[in-house]
Amino acid sequence: MKKIVLLFVSVLSAGLLLTSCNKDDDSGSSASLEGKWYFSKNGAMVDGNEFLVDYVNECPTKKDYLEIASNGTFANVSYFDDCTTTDIFSGTWVRTGDVITTTVAGETPESGTILSLTSSTLKLSFTDVDGTYLVVLTR
Repeated sequence: MKKIVLLFVSVLSAGLLLTSCNKDDDSGSSASLEGKWYFSKNGAMVDGNEFLVDYVNECPTKKDYLEIASNGTFANVSYFDDCTTTDIFSGTWVRTGDVITTTVAGETPESGTILSLTSSTLKLSFTDVDGTYLVVLTR
């Protein structure tokens, strides 16, 4: 289940890196979605309340990350507990306003929403039949 959630979150996260900040950007300037983002927190919305916990990397010495490229592609890299084996998947992304749509080959496109974007933090949400999930990434 963690792999499925990671895949979906990563795909959504990738799309977020496409454009500038939203009104929640505390820097007052544009923040880029492009670059390398590390998974920091994940959680859910429950009865209108946000619940976030620290993201747990399986490898104690390497962090899982999402790399967003300016050419509309992304790569999600997860390290297993042996720290040498990785799970890498990639795809494309498109941003329309605060909605990010990502596509991994052979999969149905998925969409998520940018909740906030600063130069150091990206927060997004995605909703499926089980509820609304949250992901926080940092640089």
